Amino acid sequence: VKEISERAPASIEEKIEEMGKLVEEKVLPILEAVKDLRSVRDELSHIARLVRALGLRVEHLEARIAGVEEEIKRLRFLVVGGQGVGPVER
Repeated sequence: VKEISERAPASIEEKIEEMGKLVEEKVLPILEAVKDLRSVRDELSHIARLVRALGLRVEHLEARIAGVEEEIKRLRFLVVGGQGVGPVER
């Protein structure tokens, strides 16, 4: 009985160490993957902000082009006197 009681804690301790190693082997890669996913999420968030900003910039440029086209029409009308004024081509 004494021998069993002496061997049991050592056996339990070995099992705990094995379990610790297995957990470490399995959990550490998962934690690294989560860390990488957070990094990717941050990058995607930054890209989304840039895309929104670029979209707004494109809308602004389109509005300015439309304004310039209207101004060209007006100037052509003034120069030509309204005769033969057609649409502005891009």
